[in-house]
Amino acid sequence: MSLVDLIMAAEAAQAQAAVRRTAYRHQHLADTPLVVVAYNLSGEAAAPLGIMYGVAADPASASLVVAAEPRNRDSRFGAINEFATDFVQFINPYLELETVPKRNGGFRQVAPDAPQIVVPNRATRAYVGARHGP
Repeated sequence: MSLVDLIMAAEAAQAQAAVRRTAYRHQHLADTPLVVVAYNLSGEAAAPLGIMYGVAADPASASLVVAAEPRNRDSRFGAINEFATDFVQFINPYLELETVPKRNGGFRQVAPDAPQIVVPNRATRAYVGARHGP
């Protein structure tokens, strides 16, 4: 289940009503995409050797998280948690909805901006998506 699906399920449960999936669709690409490069231990699920990430507009602020021994769960999840903390901080501002008028009357809630996450290949996309939500 993706992060958007979890948010929608929580909002629907709170409101006791369905939530429109289109509330979080992309309206345009972000001005500052997050670039993520992950190197995973082969044959091990969720065993990062290293994750480098940062905002494309400021390459000097890139962060590198390294799991010294990816087979050790404390080292593995310490690296994943450090990345996940920064990932959530990047995503949170995009979760705010604004109310806009519909063409045929009434109002709807939409996200005014959407995050863009850039990865170098499908393997990284699958790794980040499967562990942290697509």
